[in-house]
Amino acid sequence: MTIVMLTTDLLIASQASAAATAQGAVFSHVASAAALLQQVQQQAVDLIAIDLATCDADLAEWVPRLRNADAATVRIVAFGPHVHPARLAAARQAGCDEVFSRGQFHAGMHQLFAAEV
Repeated sequence: MTIVMLTTDLLIASQASAAATAQGAVFSHVASAAALLQQVQQQAVDLIAIDLATCDADLAEWVPRLRNADAATVRIVAFGPHVHPARLAAARQAGCDEVFSRGQFHAGMHQLFAAEV
């Protein structure tokens, strides 16, 4: 199981890394949508987690590109501040499989990563 997170927040990346490792997954994080696409093209990825608070990429453009790069089998989740409902809605509309508030993601990341193993 391979998990890649798009974020520039080193705290959430560290917490997610610990949760993924505890589930036996391989975890990495990248700081840009272009770097994410490159990583997905270079290796099989099971789960992509996108931090909407630090990602300024147009998800309507990038989600299909990520799916095309990984034969549409990758699961894509997004998370962001609950006070930005428009960003959360845009992630749903772009085709993310699941969208969480930041608190929901933080509280449920162990379960989310376990479901992927």
